[in-house]
Amino acid sequence: MGGNAVTIKQQYSRRDILKASAALSAAASVGGVVSRAFGQDRTGTPATQIDTVLRRAAEAREVPGVVAMAATDKGILYEGAFGTRDLGKGPELTLDTIFRLASMTKAVTSVAAMQLVEAGKLQLDQPIGNVLPELAAPQVLEGFDDAGAPRLRPAKRPITLRHC
Repeated sequence: MGGNAVTIKQQYSRRDILKASAALSAAASVGGVVSRAFGQDRTGTPATQIDTVLRRAAEAREVPGVVAMAATDKGILYEGAFGTRDLGKGPELTLDTIFRLASMTKAVTSVAAMQLVEAGKLQLDQPIGNVLPELAAPQVLEGFDDAGAPRLRPAKRPITLRHC
């Protein structure tokens, strides 16, 4: 880092990083202003505070690297990239770095579903069978018979998005 390096005396735990990320995400999701989520203090603007936490985590190798963005329907509230694409050697992460998402299906699908709820295209308590016909008649496992075959019964109520 050059002459503008920030001296960080505070150790940030993974929990601190996750809390900052969650606060940023929450602020963006409700259309709030980032400064309300992070507040102003002697470390500078909210974006500078976020940069400090994320840069520190990458430099301490608590995370290999991070690219973060928060936005509302009105535009981008925050974006930043810190760390390298390969821990042992560069290149540096950039705002347009592409990542592979492994085991993120549920997280990505949940966000998409909540966006559809916000848009009024899905309801949390509507039967999911209206959207996915294969889930319209769920069966519940009651146990197994003497031959080891499953004993199933119809579910007492339909599965809803809230259950998923």
